[in-house]
Amino acid sequence: MSEGMAQRIRELRKAKKLTLEQVARVVGVEKSTVRKWETGMIASMRWDKIASLAKALGTTPAYLMGNRTETAAPAPQPVWEEAAAVTFDDTEGVDNMTIGFIGTGNMGGALAISAAKVLSGGQIYLANRTPEKAAALAERLGAVAVDNDSIAVECDYIFLGVKPQMMQGLLDSLRLLLAARKTPCVLVTMAAGLTMESIRTMLGLDLPVIRIMPNVACRVGQGLTLYSCSADVTAEQKREFLRILSASGRLEELDEHLIDAGSAVAGCGGAFACLFMEALADGGVTCGLPRDKAMRYAQQMLLGAAALALETGEHPGVIKDSICSPGGTTIAGVRALEQGGFRSAAMESVIAAYERTLELKK
Repeated sequence: MSEGMAQRIRELRKAKKLTLEQVARVVGVEKSTVRKWETGMIASMRWDKIASLAKALGTTPAYLMGNRTETAAPAPQPVWEEAAAVTFDDTEGVDNMTIGFIGTGNMGGALAISAAKVLSGGQIYLANRTPEKAAALAERLGAVAVDNDSIAVECDYIFLGVKPQMMQGLLDSLRLLLAARKTPCVLVTMAAGLTMESIRTMLGLDLPVIRIMPNVACRVGQGLTLYSCSADVTAEQKREFLRILSASGRLEELDEHLIDAGSAVAGCGGAFACLFMEALADGGVTCGLPRDKAMRYAQQMLLGAAALALETGEHPGVIKDSICSPGGTTIAGVRALEQGGFRSAAMESVIAAYERTLELKK
């Protein structure tokens, strides 16, 4: 499901002053499912559900799917899977729970944006070394802009979105406040190269720690967040953590010793994919395509290829072979990529990112 479709569902329901329960009753689903549609947590929907939802909202299926003028029903759509591996009941969560983001840069900001789809703005505290940056994001999300100390005192989950070389100084400044808390918080670290044990050692306190390696696609609900929990993270704390990030995309638990390798693919790989996307568009422009069209074609092609591989489970090589006709245009392009050492370069990029992570641990 696109973010645009989720937004149209939200806007129509609010405009018609319909509750989640009312929409759910007409469509024949749980209230929590309607919430997931509105937050983009479900990758897509069956055609019959789209039709029922359109009827409940007083519009057409075509409008929900993005065509504001077309009224004819599109062809039946396939059943798609949920984007996240975890489902949540509408009653789950604690209303007075608060989370804090120390550092609202690219990654911290992306996670805050996704968290705002699940929690109310008043439950999200934002702090940044440039206060104006936190204040701007807080205004956008309806969140609360504060300082680091306030987050250390009040928040149940504290996301540490600072660079590895800044972590020791940050934890030093928070140590006394965290030690004085009556109830322990959960620290969520996303610093490359720093293990959970490193965070505990730097802080000098045995607080529960969750290590995450997200990627920037979390901002639009299509991310992948790898995570690992310290032994003292309770089942309830883990469940709430998964709920907080449930609108960011997929969450996958991974043994900590594999997280650096996973991040080199899932995290750093986003930049490599964008480089490839840009190069494809440049090739299209060279062949005469307008820049905007070339870029849009490259974007949609990569999105579609990834979706096809995920949905079918087929090996990428099988999909590649199905596209290449004997003596055709595609195999000629594949040959050019192989001549340029494309696969070797892609492998080396992941290995270089992984080795750099190991260097940061020293």
